[in-house]
This record gives sequence, C-alpha cells and structure tokens, in this order.
Amino acid sequence: MGMTSESVQQEAEPTQLSPWPLFGVLVAITWLLDIGLHQSITDHRNSLAIVAAWFAMTAAMMTPTTVPMLNSLREILGNSSRETWWMFLAGYTIMWSAFSLLGGGLQIALSHTSALTDHGTLASRSVTAGVLALAGVYQFTPIKNMCRDLCLRPMTFFMAHWRSGKQGGLRMGIRHGVVCIGCCWALMLLAFVGTASHWGFMALVTGIMVMEKLPKYGAKITAPIGIALLVWAALLFFTPEAISLHNSH
Repeated sequence: MGMTSESVQQEAEPTQLSPWPLFGVLVAITWLLDIGLHQSITDHRNSLAIVAAWFAMTAAMMTPTTVPMLNSLREILGNSSRETWWMFLAGYTIMWSAFSLLGGGLQIALSHTSALTDHGTLASRSVTAGVLALAGVYQFTPIKNMCRDLCLRPMTFFMAHWRSGKQGGLRMGIRHGVVCIGCCWALMLLAFVGTASHWGFMALVTGIMVMEKLPKYGAKITAPIGIALLVWAALLFFTPEAISLHNSH
C-alpha cells in the first residue's frame, strides 16, 4: 500500500512534542550502559553478561544510524500522533535485538574455545584478518549496495511501504531493520576485532555506519571503507609489525 496524504491526515492530532529530546536521552543511556557493561565484565564466559553486552552495544551503535529515516518519518507525520514514530523505532529495535542474540550466541560458543582472548576478541591474527577481509569484500557486493541505497532514500522507502497507525509503524520499522541489517551486519562483526572491548573503536565504527546512511555522503564512502578494511586485513596478515601489535593487544 503506497503512502497518500489522506493516510497521514487520518492520523492527525493536536501538535505533539518533539520525540528527539527523549530519543537523545535513550541513545546516551545505551552508550553509558554499553561502556559500563564492557568495563565491568570479568568473566567472558558468562552467557547472560555476554548477551546483555551485545544488546547494549547494538542499541548504542545502530540506533544513531537510523536518524535520517526517523527524521523523514517525522516530516511525513507532521503534527500527527508520535505513536507511529515510536512504533517504527520499536520495530527497528526488535530486528537488531534478534541480531544481538545471534552475535551473543556466537560469542558464547567461541568463548568455550581458544578462539577468543580474555577480552572477548579474536585470538588468531589470521582469523582476525579474515573477518576484516570479509567486511571489506562485503562493501562491494550487490546486496550491500541495494540495502545501503534503500537506507539512503527514506522518502522512497516510505512511499513504497507506508502503513498507517501503530501496527503500521511497527511493520515499517521491522522492514527497515531487515534492510539495515543487510547493510551493516559485516561491519558489526568487527565487534570480534576490537569494538566490544574499546569504546573509541566502537564510536569510530558507529560514525562510519552513520556516514553510510547520510544521503549526501553514503554512496561515496562505501568503497573507500571496503578498501581500508582490505588493506588492514592484508597488513595484519602479512606484516610482522602488525602481528606484534595484534599479539600485544
């Protein structure tokens, strides 16, 4: 069902308060929780702690990347009820929460092997290089470009997939969450390289993913990011200096 002016007008209500202040508070809380969890975890085989850390990390990193989409939705809704806006965010969060379970489950499985360090990052330089190479190669794949392009055109997304009301907002959010996972899942695997144990690295990766969602810049930086990841992978795999740095880390 396409979006029409009538479908939006039907939701019209008296002027609503902006959702952005509360949204900003929620994002700040997720970052504080994530940093706190990763600094307080002493047992990296604690399944509950690992899953909680993945939820906090994913929320902290991925929620800011959907700001362009949320901003477009707010413009469409105007003074309409904010329920559709919040339900869209809820649907988006549901999909990334599912991804968090998968990421946490993978870390739990690896934590019972020698594949991870005491900090929860990959112990093998070869495997680390492989993950970096995978993320780099994925930047050039058709599915990456398709998902990224959908994220870069919020109005096109809503015109094609508009649904009214709270349930409609939830369905649109779930759909966008699937697209966003298709765009960013490989970059999120960098959690096993260093994101999860270093908030500065986490902020850097978050910034990269945010930039990829900006209509003005997103299409221009995907390839350079892929090249940088591939170069990093090659350096880590082939140069003694990088091997020494990885082992000391």
